[in-house]
Amino acid sequence: MTLNASRQLTVAVFADAQNVNLFRYSQAILNFVNNLGGVPCLYAYHHWRSISPKKEQRLQSQNWRCVDVPIIEKDKLDRQLMGDFDELCRFWQPDVLVLITNDGDFAAMVKSYLGTGRKVIVIGYEGKVSKKLRRLVPQSVYFAEALRRGLPIAA
Repeated sequence: MTLNASRQLTVAVFADAQNVNLFRYSQAILNFVNNLGGVPCLYAYHHWRSISPKKEQRLQSQNWRCVDVPIIEKDKLDRQLMGDFDELCRFWQPDVLVLITNDGDFAAMVKSYLGTGRKVIVIGYEGKVSKKLRRLVPQSVYFAEALRRGLPIAA
C-alpha cells in the first residue's frame, strides 16, 4: 500500500463484542487504534438489549457506535458485521480495517479486503485467534491482553 506520507490513515474498527470483552479492553484498544492515525470509525456489535444499559453507555461515551444484534440464529452477529462493513466500503474504504474478534468466520472478509491493497489488523485473545485469521495477517495480529498491559506485541 503506497500512501502519501502527509495524509493521515483512515481507520475503521469493527468489534465482535460478544467475542472480545470491550468492557475490559476498550481503553487499551482505543489507545492502540488512535496511534494508527486519524479519527477511527468505531463499531461494536453485541446483543446490547441483553446487558446493562450503563455498559453500552460507557462504550458510547468513548465514541463506539453500538449496533444491537438480537441473537435469534447462529452467526447472525457475524453476518450483520460483515454486511455493514461491505455497505461502508461501497462509499468509503478505510486505509486500515481493525477487526476485533477471535472468530475465523471473518476470514473471507479479511481476505477480500486485503485484496484491495489495504491493511487489516486483528485484535483478539492470546491463544484464541483463529488459525485462518493468523495465516491471513501473520504480522498484524495483536492480543487484547498485551495491549492492556501496554505491550502491543504482534503474534
